[in-house]
Amino acid sequence: MKKIDSDWLFGKWQKFLVILRIDLYSFQAEMAEGLLQLPEYADCTQTRQSGKSFLLGVLIYFLMYTLRWDVVIVAPRLDGTDHIMGVVSKIATWMQRKKGHKGLKHPIHSTRKIQIAGRGSVKCITGDPFAQVEGSHAHLIVLDEKQDLDKEHIVNNIVPFTGFFNGLIWSLGIGGAPGSWGEDSRKEASRPGNFVWKCPWQRVVQDKPEYLKVAETAKRKMMPAEFGANYECEELDMSLHMLINRLAGYKVLPIVDKSFITVGLDFGSIDKTVATVSHRIGDVHYWNEWKIWSGDYSIQRRELANWLKNVIVYDRAIGEYNGVGRSVIDELNGDGLGIIPIQIDQKIKNDLAHKMRNYASEDKIQYNESAEFAGPFYENITNLKYKMTDVRNVKVDHSDFYSSGILTLLEAPKMRLSA
Repeated sequence: MKKIDSDWLFGKWQKFLVILRIDLYSFQAEMAEGLLQLPEYADCTQTRQSGKSFLLGVLIYFLMYTLRWDVVIVAPRLDGTDHIMGVVSKIATWMQRKKGHKGLKHPIHSTRKIQIAGRGSVKCITGDPFAQVEGSHAHLIVLDEKQDLDKEHIVNNIVPFTGFFNGLIWSLGIGGAPGSWGEDSRKEASRPGNFVWKCPWQRVVQDKPEYLKVAETAKRKMMPAEFGANYECEELDMSLHMLINRLAGYKVLPIVDKSFITVGLDFGSIDKTVATVSHRIGDVHYWNEWKIWSGDYSIQRRELANWLKNVIVYDRAIGEYNGVGRSVIDELNGDGLGIIPIQIDQKIKNDLAHKMRNYASEDKIQYNESAEFAGPFYENITNLKYKMTDVRNVKVDHSDFYSSGILTLLEAPKMRLSA
């Protein structure tokens, strides 16, 4: 790539901000100044919800407009590029209408590609390793959420985009999980002449005092290690981090006059049903026993119905009303068992994953370590992997023990019933 005078480029950048009437926070200005040195590799780790996408959108349009660059934005999912591209789109629309820039044309202007006539372009692609990748040439590749991008896929299929122009690669995210592109990004960016930058939440609060509320809210919802990665910019392998750091065990259920007993029923496997029996005493959930039925469902249903009618004493039973569970619950309720059917969607999974993690960290979920299936349950739950890219999005692997257990954490007034 042709060498560009950094002082000239920075001067153009300052004038561009004046034209757009943008005042950057000091941490944004620092990141922009480092990137405008045009390092071959840049690795930026920035606290969540602090304006990274906004700054990137402004920078990308500036480089398209000033240097006539072609830019490619990559994120784990295609819709993950929307925030950055939304900023680019707004600037493109504004510049086209701006007095003195009336001749500026954008013959292609969509949520996935913007072209400035006679200048540069930007387009978005998914970083999903199973998606088909169309070849491209780029002066700059922006890799967002580096910790969730597959290293082998990026190296083999995306990095070659820079070959024709000897282009640059800038990566952003919250860490360098083994096997992710973030692992390589940090190594490459650490070489002389490149750019490694971190911006934890404390730095943002200096410029934006109201951001403290954002960080405090996140801290209440997240485990310390997760908060550290997402807001304090600490390294963490989010793809392998366990859902539950610890579960407190007990052998004797506390003696109380009254405990509220909930049975959670999961029909996750085609030939297996798992039931979790939970005693709620105050705000602590004691997972006291588990039952497993396997084999033909016509036999399972009879055994399950007998157990619910004649063996177990409970206040309510909740069943996962997805897939095979729908027909099983309908038949059991036809016998008058009154099982509450719950359709588990992604929002419920996210909410319950947060709740289970927080309860476990405060010893508000305890399990009977002397129960018959306590060993398999503990191994299953504590090795259950998940990915978490922000405080709203938790991707949990499937587990019959987990799915059965989280049903018992549902609050009765908030339950969604299905006809």
